[in-house]
Amino acid sequence: MFDCSIEEFRKFVLGTANLCGDGMVTSEYCRFFKIDFNSSRSQLLESYADFSACCSWLSGCRFDDYATHYSPGSDRLLSQLNKALGRPVPHGALIAAVLYLELPHVIPGTSPGIAVGVSRFCSRLQGQALNPVC
Repeated sequence: MFDCSIEEFRKFVLGTANLCGDGMVTSEYCRFFKIDFNSSRSQLLESYADFSACCSWLSGCRFDDYATHYSPGSDRLLSQLNKALGRPVPHGALIAAVLYLELPHVIPGTSPGIAVGVSRFCSRLQGQALNPVC
């Protein structure tokens, strides 16, 4: 069961290095793609409703015991999540939800995304069922 107040969410985000609305970014990534980290982090701090929606959606997914670099990327999950919600949410909100819920994941290299241990049998990943639990 998901139980996180807005204050806990903000504290969690501020305590997670490199996390912003664009994902897990490095200073080099921000420089190359001209991202204002502080502005993007502020955007994420105001995205509690999106974070909550991500936590709820993820709670209906089926997960493997661990994640590898070959596990589905957060960008793929975000695409399915946006379809399910009918609106876009920040990449960082999904990543924050994965980290907060302590779901299996790995951070592959310098990409702003992460690989998440969602089972290949999860119907939400396949986009087949958006509301039922996997």
